[in-house]
Amino acid sequence: MLDATKPYCGMGNIDNLRDYMENLLADMIVVPNSWLPESYHNKTTGGRTLAKVASMYKERTSPKPTMSDHERETRAATMAFYTPENIANEQSPFDD
Repeated sequence: MLDATKPYCGMGNIDNLRDYMENLLADMIVVPNSWLPESYHNKTTGGRTLAKVASMYKERTSPKPTMSDHERETRAATMAFYTPENIANEQSPFDD
C-alpha cells in the first residue's frame, strides 16, 4: 500500500493519506458502552471501535433493496391468477 516513491508518505495524494489516517485512528478509538445506544453495545469488550460504530450505523441507515418493476409485475400476475374460480378448479399458474 505504501510506496516510498510517491509523495505524501507513499499515498500519492493528500486525500488518500487523510483517508488512510482516518481509518487508522477510527480503529484505535474505543467508544465505551455508556456512550452508545443499547443496540450498539458490545458486552464482551465494554465498547466498540469508532470504525465499527460507523460501519454499524451505515449498515442500519443504508436503503434496503427494493423489487424491480419486472418482479412487481410477475408477482401481480401470479396473485391475479389466484381467483376463487381457479382455486376451486385446483388450477396452478405452473400447469402450462
